[in-house]
Amino acid sequence: MKWNWFEKPSAFKFTYDLTGSGWAHAGFEVAGRKVDMSVSYLHNTLEELTSAALHLIRGESIHEVVIFMDEPGECQLELKRETEKLTATITHFEDWKSWGNFDESKHKASSLIQFEISTKKFAMEVLNVLYKLHQQYGLAGYREKWVENDFPFEKYQALEVAIKQHY
Repeated sequence: MKWNWFEKPSAFKFTYDLTGSGWAHAGFEVAGRKVDMSVSYLHNTLEELTSAALHLIRGESIHEVVIFMDEPGECQLELKRETEKLTATITHFEDWKSWGNFDESKHKASSLIQFEISTKKFAMEVLNVLYKLHQQYGLAGYREKWVENDFPFEKYQALEVAIKQHY
């Protein structure tokens, strides 16, 4: 199912919360429809998400994929940019496709949601999540809670600057 919310950016919300040692919860809400995902420390999703938003807002990329790894399985957020809008698709894979463990003859892939959103709104939602996590945990607290990776502080700052420069 596809929604066009390019003209109604308030209809989109992204959340990302640390829920335990090495675990996070990510959520996308589009026009009242929610997609919730568990996220494992096995992949540095927050940094990859921040990089994707940064590359898209700067115009350095027109296609990004962000992996939300679970145990087992993963969701992939595919972002395609056309001018100032993004087409986003979230697909769930029963195994770790990004690690080469996905055999189409044995596993199912399911498209969970597809929607359009402005590049600015997407970047602002990512920035908002980063701001909240930084305020709640700080650099040391995030590292302790997430286990494997540091908070992407430099990319967080770069994203904030890029948004101010472009909008």
